[in-house]
Amino acid sequence: MPDGFPHGNTLFVRPMVRLSWQLRRAISNIVKREFGFSTVFLSMLKPPKHYFLSDKGAYDGDRLLTLIDRIFEPEKGYLALGIIFEKLYSPLNKRGAGGLAFIGSRSMIITLFNFPNAASGKLTARDLVLLHNLLCHETYHIYGNKHCDGPDCIMKLRPYISLRRQELCAKCAAKFAKNRAKRNSP
Repeated sequence: MPDGFPHGNTLFVRPMVRLSWQLRRAISNIVKREFGFSTVFLSMLKPPKHYFLSDKGAYDGDRLLTLIDRIFEPEKGYLALGIIFEKLYSPLNKRGAGGLAFIGSRSMIITLFNFPNAASGKLTARDLVLLHNLLCHETYHIYGNKHCDGPDCIMKLRPYISLRRQELCAKCAAKFAKNRAKRNSP
C-alpha cells in the first residue's frame, strides 16, 4: 500500500465486482459499528479465470483468499476484504461457502451470490442482517475465533443463513476480546 494510507483499524476492500454505493455504505456501517474500523474501497480486481472450478460451478475460495492476502501485504497491520458475486468453494467445508478467512490472518473474502438484490444496491432488511452476520463471522475468524457449537452464536458454521442478527456467545466474546487486545498491542 502506498504511504499515506491509514493502518491499524482500517479495512481495505478490494471488490471483484462493481459495488453500488448502497452496498459500500452498508459494509462501511457494519464494520464501523461492530469493530470500529474505517473502510477504504480500492479499485476492482477481476478474479483470475483459472481459479474457477467448472466441476464445482464455483471459484476456488482458498486460492482467491490467498490472492487477496498476497495483494494486501498483511504484515502492514490492516485488514483486507475481497468481495465476489459468484459461488465460492472451499474443500474444507465440502459445500459452497459464504465467506472464508484463515484463522488469525488479516484477509477474508465473501460472496454475495446469495444476495440477489446486492448487485442493484436495493438491499432489503433481510439482506442487511445476512450481510452483518457474514461480515462479522469472517472478521471474528481473523481475530482467531473458530466455529462454535453454540446454537445462537454467530461463530456457528453458516451463521449468515439465519434471518436474525446474531452475536457472539459469552465464550467466543471472551476469546475475541483477548485476541483483539493481543493483536492491537504494540
